[in-house]
Amino acid sequence: MKKSVMVLIVLLLMGCGEAPTANQQSTTKQTANNKTSQAESSQLNTPPVSTQGVDFSAYMNKDSICGILSQDALHQMFNIPGEITTEVEHSGAVTCRYSWSYKTLKDRKQATDNGKSYDFGQASKYSARAISNEARLIISLSATEKTAVNFVPEILNQAEIEAQIEQLKAETTDRNQSMDHSELEKLLEKKKQSLIKKNQLNTAIDHVGDAAYWTQIAGGGLHVLAGQVHVYISPLIATEMGADVENAVAVLARMVGQ
Repeated sequence: MKKSVMVLIVLLLMGCGEAPTANQQSTTKQTANNKTSQAESSQLNTPPVSTQGVDFSAYMNKDSICGILSQDALHQMFNIPGEITTEVEHSGAVTCRYSWSYKTLKDRKQATDNGKSYDFGQASKYSARAISNEARLIISLSATEKTAVNFVPEILNQAEIEAQIEQLKAETTDRNQSMDHSELEKLLEKKKQSLIKKNQLNTAIDHVGDAAYWTQIAGGGLHVLAGQVHVYISPLIATEMGADVENAVAVLARMVGQ
């Protein structure tokens, strides 16, 4: 009898811990999902840059856009030996284009190699980067209504890509009914490959601005959401695109005084 009582007491003690409530279970699950989502979304592990409290809108005009980053700062960052020229563009976004040159391609490589390069395969070997001693930096600002939730382009899964391809096929066929069948098939295949390629050209970056991503389009560029401003930084500075990811983030950090 005593033995049975002791066993019962042990069992009661083992079971005395409280079971997690529904809210606790939900919180735990949500935390795990957030960690998984972050791990999957951030393939580029760059230094964090906060844009909180920075008013980029003050530079969103043709008279002040090039003041967002001083030429002295560029000289220091990239060991620029000579003059920097600037050109302002205003078509939707307000843009400042900085251009300069190094004496040789070797000088350019030594001045702009930041010691860290991300692998973009063939895209990293952008032709203008590999053969020229010229360098340039584009900084664009534009107003946006996007939020951190929808700023980074969503990477589609296979089923979503196929659904978009079917929609594209129907739209293309409707618009080109008079086109020869073989030519229409070629056009559809071209658009299909373009859609698949674009789905792989954007990579999310965590802890930069409110949201950020790198795109391989047009030689590469960093897109950053800072409040209601879309900041675009496109460096053709290093000899490989992968190294310019760090250069773009460094430019943003200098712009916000970090």
